[in-house]
Amino acid sequence: MLFKTRGIVFHQIKYSESSVIAKIYTELFGIQSYLIKGVRNKKSKIKSALLQHLSIVDLVVYHKEKSNIQYIKEIRSEYQFTSIPFDIRKSSIAVFINEILYKSIHEEEANQNLFDYLLNSIKLLDMITKRFVDFHLLFTIGLT
Repeated sequence: MLFKTRGIVFHQIKYSESSVIAKIYTELFGIQSYLIKGVRNKKSKIKSALLQHLSIVDLVVYHKEKSNIQYIKEIRSEYQFTSIPFDIRKSSIAVFINEILYKSIHEEEANQNLFDYLLNSIKLLDMITKRFVDFHLLFTIGLT
């Protein structure tokens, strides 16, 4: 069945010559593994930049309850980062946050409060210009 949802990319691994399996925390289903075919081809419609850590994406997905791996029909960026990829300090904080989330979140159910907190925190990290050195500490406290 097809569903439209938003997601935050946590991790991706190569699968076959042209595909990847991405761990994405979705608004409707929690953490899910998605097989994305052909993303590593030069002529692919889906660009691998959409699957960078903590990318915020809009998804149209095929979801089967009893399947371990789901499929993505469409993926596009919901939010374009303006500073995280270009500021080494923010990039380091983002990598740290991503690792915490990837290792600690195992919910395969929707949690709207958690999703909203993650979404707002990632956008805040991208937007702030001053006093973000302790952002990862405040984020971790808020996560608990």
